[in-house]
Amino acid sequence: MMYKNIIFTILTIFVFTGCFSEKNLVIFDELGDDVANQGKIINNLSGSILTVYTSSDTESMSMVLPKDDLTIRIKIKIPNVEDILYMNIVSTDDFKINKLLRRVSTLNELSTNQDGWTFEPSVEKDVVILQLYLPSIYLYTTQFRPTLNFSYKRSARSLQESIKFNFIKQSYYATHNEDGYEVPKYGNLDEYCAETDNVVSETFLNQIELLNKNRISDDTKDKLRGICQ
Repeated sequence: MMYKNIIFTILTIFVFTGCFSEKNLVIFDELGDDVANQGKIINNLSGSILTVYTSSDTESMSMVLPKDDLTIRIKIKIPNVEDILYMNIVSTDDFKINKLLRRVSTLNELSTNQDGWTFEPSVEKDVVILQLYLPSIYLYTTQFRPTLNFSYKRSARSLQESIKFNFIKQSYYATHNEDGYEVPKYGNLDEYCAETDNVVSETFLNQIELLNKNRISDDTKDKLRGICQ
């Protein structure tokens, strides 16, 4: 009799909590569906603009990028923001970037594929907003490691600081094991293309043609054109 009461109590709880509702009875194995490339990215990403935060005493910073061809807006907490002398971005990779970044009154002066920086003390005190455009070709090896050099005045002295960035973007694709379950894989573009039979986008190829002719060698361009061929 005691067991019957226990079973009756458990069944009553299930009924009143909705565990035996039609919705719960119809849906089976919700976690068994493939979830790759669903396009649902949250977390400081608005369209193609990703916003991150740091401070002037940061020495290095790594970021895993959620998608290709992103504009990164890095909000850097810097004391005496009105006394910044310059901001310069450099890289020692195939792209040999050495660019003195333009200061603008507002980010509205920049398109999303332009680099620059601004500060608006009335909006965010002691915060510089650095905008960097990262085309997908910069990450063809999965990593792009530029350095931001900047200088500002403090107590009649000029201070130089730098932040080493490590931007990471791996191509994501899914394979399936013997039981049919999805197995996530990550790799560079060549690995992605080999597994999925895809090719690079027209955007990627167009970006190669826009590279600075005075800095990028023909060998580098040919190497980029040969990816996924």
